[in-house]
Amino acid sequence: MWLHRGPWEGVATLENRPVSTITSVLEPVSRASGKAHRLTSNSGKSFQGSNVNGIGFVLEPDEAEELLRQDPRNADVVFPYLNGEDLNSRPDCSASRWVINFFDWPLDRAMQYPACLGIIDTRVKPAREQLKNKPKEKQNYWLYERRAIDLYAAIEEMERVIAISLVSKAVAPAFVPVGAVFAHRLGVFPYDDDAHFGLLVSTVHYWWAVTRSSTLETRTNYAPTDCFETFLL
Repeated sequence: MWLHRGPWEGVATLENRPVSTITSVLEPVSRASGKAHRLTSNSGKSFQGSNVNGIGFVLEPDEAEELLRQDPRNADVVFPYLNGEDLNSRPDCSASRWVINFFDWPLDRAMQYPACLGIIDTRVKPAREQLKNKPKEKQNYWLYERRAIDLYAAIEEMERVIAISLVSKAVAPAFVPVGAVFAHRLGVFPYDDDAHFGLLVSTVHYWWAVTRSSTLETRTNYAPTDCFETFLL
């Protein structure tokens, strides 16, 4: 794609077509240029992962193993914690760490898992008490700031889903098993079929995403609302 002066005096051309102006994504300006419209058919088909707001929720593998050894019931609240770095750097796209998750439970239910709640009391509660502009998160210190309830409800009957790191150079989706807590820098699509996966790994989707995303340093900052909800499947 290039822009140059053509044989017509004062007229620019783009790929040998006369144009008056181009957009920031190197497309001719037209009535359809600019913001792409979101499609109702894609609504509710892309999600962002959980924002835990507290590194104290996160466990190293040996800590998780010990909690599960101490009391098998802890498996109710201890899960693999998948983030974008895991997705892009580990050959099997598996989680390298674990996380405690009390969902949207009241405190008295969380107290039934004393070892796990004790970790939150020690590692998360002090930091939450320092929050000045988030009274709800300060009060409900044992819960994630954003629990992504709609995401987990959408995938609870599935065995695998498509995930993508929201900040990356590759813009490369991958199939991952259900059962992990997905970090907030992951986008998750509740599809388990090869057809949708093929579309999302295609060069068509890649260029659509790249031209409609902002950047973070040298990486693409993928926004599901701009890149997926506007993409014709």
